[in-house]
Amino acid sequence: MGYLFVQILLCLLLAFLLGLIIGWLLRGARRADCDECEEKLSAARARIVELERDLSTARSTVAAAPAPTPPAPTPPPAAAAAAPMALFGAPAEAPVDDLKVISGIGPVIEKQLAGIGVTTYRQIANFTEEDVVRVNKAIEVFQGRIEREEWIPQAARLHREKYNTEP
Repeated sequence: MGYLFVQILLCLLLAFLLGLIIGWLLRGARRADCDECEEKLSAARARIVELERDLSTARSTVAAAPAPTPPAPTPPPAAAAAAPMALFGAPAEAPVDDLKVISGIGPVIEKQLAGIGVTTYRQIANFTEEDVVRVNKAIEVFQGRIEREEWIPQAARLHREKYNTEP
């Protein structure tokens, strides 16, 4: 019985020593990684200090600059004052059709489209290549978005479903 007890103690002592050696080796490897991380961290902190200094310089420059005087308003010509025209007719307050149903058109783009006179599915369904370019420039959408998200086929389908006619 004593022999068995001594064997168990020796196994426990061996396991303890093995754990210490493995832990010591892992700690040394981790410390090398920490040194590399510390170098990166100190470089990042130096960059942050540099950027904050640049930001404060820019802010002081902007604060010291004189406020620009707005240009004198020019009266609009009589014809233009009567009915302002957008790219596709008079700007509208709200679309006639719910353009948000078209994938890729949200509330903001819908308002922008209404601002340039695009308010119906029929108008979008009948866009030409030139119209697509003009709309891209006017509402500053991501280039190719109209084609990529297929606004024109969607608008044609929605027009057919709603009005039972071809656009």
